[in-house]
Amino acid sequence: MITEEKLQRQNDRLELLLNLTTRITSSLDLREVLRAIAANIREVIHADAVAVSLPDAAPGKYRVFAMDFPHGKGVAREELLVTLSGISKRAMDTLKPVVIDAWERNELAPDTYDIATAEGIEALCSIPLVNRGRGLGLLSIFRTTETPFSPEDVGFPHPGFRTDSNCS
Repeated sequence: MITEEKLQRQNDRLELLLNLTTRITSSLDLREVLRAIAANIREVIHADAVAVSLPDAAPGKYRVFAMDFPHGKGVAREELLVTLSGISKRAMDTLKPVVIDAWERNELAPDTYDIATAEGIEALCSIPLVNRGRGLGLLSIFRTTETPFSPEDVGFPHPGFRTDSNCS
């Protein structure tokens, strides 16, 4: 039996996919498209911020390419260079989403830990962007509350992400 809450969740997911399709087909600027995607994901998942990071020329580093963090303090921002380690490295190595909360901050690289602390981030999910079995970048979802991410938050089918993955 489908509950009203599950039906609403499905409708929200379908609306997200429709919005993403509309945004992608209406713009050819990659950063603009990724910002729109981040904003849509943030709204549907009820997160405080969403960022898309891509590999940088510096080994082991990723650059925040697009971000939606309307109430951020400005520490986490586009063009920020971060070290791939802990949660993000595990996500890229396994090609599966990885979730941590405030009690697992040792999973973060020191520079990422400082940024998370300054922004008041309490929960984080790192989802690899995968194409043909290869990690191309990371989608990071942040909450400034201790509300954990559920498998439903990060495991729904959406373009560019693995549809067979669960939180690890």
